Amino acid sequence: MSYYSQLPKQLNFAAALLSRTETRRANTAFYYRAESFTYEVIDNYVKRAATYFLKKGVQREQRIAILLPNSPSFIVAFLGTIWMGAVAVPIHPELPLETILYILSDCRAKHIVTNVFMSNKLFSKKPDLKEISTLVDGEVTWFEDLMMYPQSLHSEMTSKDEPAYWLYTSGTTGVPKGVVHLHHDPLVLAESYANKTLKIHSQDVLYATSSMAFAYGLGCSLYMPMYVGASSILVGKSDLFDFTNVIQNCKPTLFFSVPVFFNAALEFDRCEKREFDFSSVRMFVSAGEPLSVTLCLAWMDRFGKPLLDALGATEVSHVFIANTPDDYRMGSIGKPIDGFSCLVKNEKGEILGPNQTGHLWVSADCLMVGYWNRYEETRDVFCGKYLCTKDLVFYDEDGFFWYVSRSDSLLKVQGGWVVPVEIEEVLLKHPAVLEVAVTRIIAQEKRGFDQIGASIVLRKGVDSARALQDIALFARKNLSSEQIPKSFTILEKLPRTVNGKVRKNELEQRVQTYA
Repeated sequence: MSYYSQLPKQLNFAAALLSRTETRRANTAFYYRAESFTYEVIDNYVKRAATYFLKKGVQREQRIAILLPNSPSFIVAFLGTIWMGAVAVPIHPELPLETILYILSDCRAKHIVTNVFMSNKLFSKKPDLKEISTLVDGEVTWFEDLMMYPQSLHSEMTSKDEPAYWLYTSGTTGVPKGVVHLHHDPLVLAESYANKTLKIHSQDVLYATSSMAFAYGLGCSLYMPMYVGASSILVGKSDLFDFTNVIQNCKPTLFFSVPVFFNAALEFDRCEKREFDFSSVRMFVSAGEPLSVTLCLAWMDRFGKPLLDALGATEVSHVFIANTPDDYRMGSIGKPIDGFSCLVKNEKGEILGPNQTGHLWVSADCLMVGYWNRYEETRDVFCGKYLCTKDLVFYDEDGFFWYVSRSDSLLKVQGGWVVPVEIEEVLLKHPAVLEVAVTRIIAQEKRGFDQIGASIVLRKGVDSARALQDIALFARKNLSSEQIPKSFTILEKLPRTVNGKVRKNELEQRVQTYA
């Protein structure tokens, strides 16, 4: 019997999550800056926030946009919204203003919870938004204001199959899409990934650098720790100095981040000679982008603990293929977690066997209902109970899955297909290269074939002119003829989305020919 089928038909996600913490009300739920918030305090604020939203005229199923960094206010707004039967729509505050305004319009937000800094930007463009906004850090803080409202002791009697929250995709390849998730989705994911796969327990302290406006951060910072009664560290905008202080002061036991952060931490350690004390951390998890073997080896060599690669998707709620300390293979993304079925299919829809590359299809009880107001795009990714992630993968005889590329990232060179990740993996082995992204060069497309460009970030202190020549020679020696970039560009940093993904479409316009 599946976990979903064991859940009652009438279920409110916020109420179900809080009910799991009733025996741990005095335990710390969240660390934020120099403060800590117990489960009892969070429960109190969430129930008052539900009353607050009702008094503001929000009705069941209407959307409340949460435009905040990772913070207790985010937690309370998110769960308070769901408690009273409305739909939470987290939005990353560092998105371009035009994108934020697009999402607010697309989701038809009835109310907005934000801060003074963001409100100044919003109201200058759309003054009418002031009438439907709550500022968490005004002259009277939102938490102080909430104490004037009684607790909503009974959550709205929602169905486990009705929408609880929407997450917007990062928009790496186009306009962000609203991904609709139901009340049961995060509970199914938490049982499978937090409880059964990672075996997180109530004594654990989780620290994730990703924003809770995205699936990875929302799971790791909010509902996974709450599901098992653990603690979570909230950091509004992580930089490496925050990272070292958090590690030292809060002593997390699980650390979740993205490859660019782990790479930056290694470089920071090398250049600043700052000693990281990772003795408390029993597990490092990486997701969001491909994790190079070069980075894995460097991390293991420096810190003696593996980086556990994983694959997730907003449409699937969170991570669904993962390595674990007990079942780990460097270079792979791991195995499907409990309750998830994964298939590899070719273009004809035929199921492929081991070591055959094809499209990844996944089935589980926590897939999205669909994209908001995007019927054709929703239909395009579903076939029966399975969803196509648009990732190209293969699996080996032992059941480990190996990531190849996004299906729309392959480059056609000299009549054959080239995988950018394979080229990046080779170039990362050059000692001067810190980061690299391989893309097509729009201006140099010839006869329907792509020309390859490599955008490179050098390590600190490296002479760029000399390094450029060395890297070009290194590429000729270690890559096949069709893999050798025709262009090398040195950048101070790679353009990324707010959740750390490289904006390759932007790089395609920026690369310059190496002479």
